[in-house]
Amino acid sequence: MPNDTPDLEKALDQEDPVALSKLADAEGLKKLKVSEQIMGLQHERKKRTSRFSLATQVVVSLIAIGGFLTNMVQGYFNKLKSDEQASIDRQRWQKEFDRAARADKYRAFFETAALATDPQNPGKRLVGYALLQEFVQDKDYNDKATLMLREALESELRADDQPGLSEAHRAAVVAIVSALSGTRDCEDLERASRTIDFLGKRSELTGDIAEAQEVFSIYVRRLVGRAALICPTLPEFLTVRRPLRDVLIKMPQLGGLTATAGKITLGDAGRKLAEILRERCRAEMAVSGVSDCPLIYESYQKLCATVPEAQKTKEQLGVCHVFEDPKLIAELGEAAGKDPPAAAASP
Repeated sequence: MPNDTPDLEKALDQEDPVALSKLADAEGLKKLKVSEQIMGLQHERKKRTSRFSLATQVVVSLIAIGGFLTNMVQGYFNKLKSDEQASIDRQRWQKEFDRAARADKYRAFFETAALATDPQNPGKRLVGYALLQEFVQDKDYNDKATLMLREALESELRADDQPGLSEAHRAAVVAIVSALSGTRDCEDLERASRTIDFLGKRSELTGDIAEAQEVFSIYVRRLVGRAALICPTLPEFLTVRRPLRDVLIKMPQLGGLTATAGKITLGDAGRKLAEILRERCRAEMAVSGVSDCPLIYESYQKLCATVPEAQKTKEQLGVCHVFEDPKLIAELGEAAGKDPPAAAASP
């Protein structure tokens, strides 16, 4: 039988029953059958063990994946909570910062107001007026600062009832008007120009025309000049200039005008305001190298260009033509570091 073992294995592999019957007797086949059954049972046991092991591995893997996903979700919600808390903290600190900033600004305004209203020290008042310009530029404090400056202007003009402003009062008036003109809003500037009414009262009180003309020209230089820089259109610019024009119509002596047939026209008053601004700029540029008059001139020209020539009123035409003087163009171009136009170069 042992010598037949290779042939027996070959017959089993080929599943040849005839060869198998020749190579093994009944007893051998019985043993072979028992051996096959034992091998089959062992194979089934291994399969069950393998499936259990695989199932165990799958369960372990699922648990691991579940733990990973749980950690991801937990991390995501933790991040959301952390971001929300950080946002709450930022908002709280921003509110605290804003509250502190408002408190600091209020305290600064209170201290500036104390300087501007000091009845004994003209120097402190002058510093206070200059510092109020910062609050004129602040939307939250513009009304308060403008009101203070209006009252201060009336007080400074009323404090000395003799002809001719003293040097201290004149410096105060210049500082107040400069502060009023510090706004970046055309509408605020129009409200500031209404303070010109105080000059009429002062002029009636003292009868000093030269003094009134000087203060009026300061108004024109500061407010009308500023309006040319910040007002986006010609009509808005003229709105700022209107209170000065109306006062000039009522009191033509402020501009050195003589009423024709008892009345100054709108065109005459508007043109005179432009001429006053032009002459103030010429005088300023003659002694100062940092004047903003060249910028005012350029802005003036741009404002005039916002309205087509055919649609301009007589007043607008007169106002714009004042700044089309070739000599002025040459002067302002030279002050701005530009070559003068050829038309203005000849004597």
